[in-house]
Amino acid sequence: MKTNKELLIGLGVGFIFSVLISILFVSPVLKGKVLKQFDITQYKGSAQEVKTYEEKGEKILWTNSMFSGMPAYIVSTRYSGNIFNAIHSAAKNTLPHPAGLIFLLMVNFFVLLIAMKSNPWTALAGAVAFAFSTYFIVILAAGHNAKVDAVAWLPGILAGLYVAYRRNLWVGAAMFGFYLVIELYAGHPQMAFYFSFLGVAFVITEAIGLIIEGKFLHFVKASVLIGVMAVLAIGSNWSYLKTTNDYSKYSIRGKSELTSGGEDKTEGLDRSYVTMWSNGISETWTFVVPNFKGGASDDISKNSTATGAVSGKEKQMLKGVNAYWGDQPSSGGPVYIGAGVFLLFLLALFFVKDRLKWPLLIASLFTILMSWGSNVPKFTNFMLDKFPLYNKFRAVASALIIPELVLPALAFLFVAYIFANPDFGKKKATIFGYELSLSNQSVFFMITGILTFILIVFYIMPGAVNTFFSAGEYDEIMASLKSMGANDTQASDYLNVIETARIAVFKYDVLRSLLFVLLTGGLVWGYMRFNFNKYILAVVLLLITFSDMFSVGKRYLDASNFEDAKTATFRKTTADDAILRDSDINYRVANLSTSTFSDATTSYFHKSIGGYHGAKLKKYQELIEFGITPELERLFAVLGGKPTQEQVENLMMNLQVLNMLNTKYFILNPNTPPLQNPYVNGNAWFPSEIKWVDNADAEMAELQKINTRNTAVADKKFEAAIGGVSLGKDSVSTIKQIAYHPEKMEYESNAATEKVAVFSEIWYPESWVCTIDGNEVPIGRVNYILRAVKVPAGKHKIEFSFNSRFKSDEKISLGFSILLLLILLGLVGKEAYPYFKKNSDTFKSK
Repeated sequence: MKTNKELLIGLGVGFIFSVLISILFVSPVLKGKVLKQFDITQYKGSAQEVKTYEEKGEKILWTNSMFSGMPAYIVSTRYSGNIFNAIHSAAKNTLPHPAGLIFLLMVNFFVLLIAMKSNPWTALAGAVAFAFSTYFIVILAAGHNAKVDAVAWLPGILAGLYVAYRRNLWVGAAMFGFYLVIELYAGHPQMAFYFSFLGVAFVITEAIGLIIEGKFLHFVKASVLIGVMAVLAIGSNWSYLKTTNDYSKYSIRGKSELTSGGEDKTEGLDRSYVTMWSNGISETWTFVVPNFKGGASDDISKNSTATGAVSGKEKQMLKGVNAYWGDQPSSGGPVYIGAGVFLLFLLALFFVKDRLKWPLLIASLFTILMSWGSNVPKFTNFMLDKFPLYNKFRAVASALIIPELVLPALAFLFVAYIFANPDFGKKKATIFGYELSLSNQSVFFMITGILTFILIVFYIMPGAVNTFFSAGEYDEIMASLKSMGANDTQASDYLNVIETARIAVFKYDVLRSLLFVLLTGGLVWGYMRFNFNKYILAVVLLLITFSDMFSVGKRYLDASNFEDAKTATFRKTTADDAILRDSDINYRVANLSTSTFSDATTSYFHKSIGGYHGAKLKKYQELIEFGITPELERLFAVLGGKPTQEQVENLMMNLQVLNMLNTKYFILNPNTPPLQNPYVNGNAWFPSEIKWVDNADAEMAELQKINTRNTAVADKKFEAAIGGVSLGKDSVSTIKQIAYHPEKMEYESNAATEKVAVFSEIWYPESWVCTIDGNEVPIGRVNYILRAVKVPAGKHKIEFSFNSRFKSDEKISLGFSILLLLILLGLVGKEAYPYFKKNSDTFKSK
């Protein structure tokens, strides 16, 4: 009874503390401020058309607001068929954003450690270490909410596996099913993919261990039940997983029809795109020293440690110099797990006897190897070519979420072990079951001493353990200085100033990490030596961990990251106002005043040829690379040279790809009227000829040569749909769009003879159906990306409708999620009934 009471008190304290610390970290939310998140701003822009129809009571599954058109369920769709969405929404919105996500990180990791028989007090310190692992704070600041959301539920899945195989089959299965169904609903399958390596390693280890213990039948029962729960969780998310899988074939995660750049291509994303953000091998030391590679990409002159290391004149030389010198193109901040936590993890590897540490260690090492990406090309290419799904995900450095989960888990399992064994330091050390002549205390000193020695070496000899320029950066700066007239001595002096500043930043954090290693090690040694109250150990360790992780996290998310809610709204510019006065029902806009294809704010008010999304259509991405970008470069070149009106018009007349996309307006400056393009092809037109080619390569090549208003180019595989028509010049026949809806485009044609109509709409073979006067006709593809259909002579009504199976898929999700909920309630009742029956007299007396 005392143990249960202590557990309940600990759980209550843990919950309250998690709430308080989550809000404390983002305290501006208490004043009504909101977090400025680049990705969320982009999301709001891209999802505005979807939201507008939602306000009318419609759920649209296609949007034309971004990249000239793409499925809306990839941009913003609520999958309400899974009834667990209500639990998910309530959980993450328990506290104001982003406090709610930090709270989930803490609470679910707390659950994991409790499930692994840790006590609430050490579990709370572990929850702080996990939740404030710096990478999570960095991606929160950037707006990667779905990624943090997905990571937050992973500890619960591991907890479910542990309980099912080790403690209680039914409770563990229920936990696993509950956490997995919400993890998948969180909408970032890349995180679940990385976790699968840990899950598989754990199950294999349990199979071996339980077979050795003579518990093979229990392993089979647990595995079957876990498998059933996995099927139910997947089924509950069927509508999301099905639509995502269907789309992936056509997205940049699918296979290209083009053969150019073959060495870089995979069955999914291009190798260079997957590995663009590859963690440097030595950069892995940020686990222990946050500024091992300088921290975030920013101006180093903002760092007082850097400027304090150089003289007055030299301070000016640091302006504009990148604070980050790692292998990645840029960095929002390091993956810092905590210096003290890392020491506890090393101690756990030696002292924790549970076989659990082996799958956790193996999964961590494997995902660290994955995170190195382009720095280990043979391994990465093997994974990209042979391992299922690996080439579907970008930013391989994200694989470090697994060590971010594993290292704190093992670290605080060690703390729980010494918490439960106060005489730990006096015992003889054992390894693989063999007793050593050394005591545990002696081995503790050896491990702590080695890590301390490494950090001292880092501090004394920084140049021997680190490089202070990223790959090629030294030569680039040297060449740039010489091109500006600097001699060798001047250039060398400038580079020395940069190196001096960066070394100072590095050494400061080495010293800081050394302090936290000594504080943590000293606390553990004091507990072993003086056997003081175990709750003092827990509380002091919590304070050390909190001060370490909290202070580093504040480097990347502080009050400056917040703004008034009113400031965060989208406001019309002069250019927006001018464009929105156009009465045409459907046209597109190219915003050249921003990064056109990495910015979706334009989509808030307009149908944009650009946008921001990590999974745009592959064909559209290829059109950007080979068709749109070259035309925009020509546009910039002409406009940058003070052209005449005739030169501008001649230019726009020859923007064949942009014209076929109906790009009617170019925003050059948001504060001035836009440039209008009078030469667009319109919403639909009748070309006078079709050039048939043998493959996609030829189609793309020919597209760059033709006048898209008069000529269409098509792959021969579409001859059955749009071939066999005798075309020619025709100034009499007409076709025009008469109604616009994202999922229903209506046109009216009047042709003297049978024609092929080309539509300025994106070709997407899933779900789009075309009818002429109510009769379905096949849809062909021309100009690599546009739709085309045969149109009979005479006057006709043409309709394109997006007929998705989404509603039927939602019904499947609903059925599975109801079944899963009933099973979970049944399992909870099964476990709770004996307890309440046993204590019924006590409840009655009360």
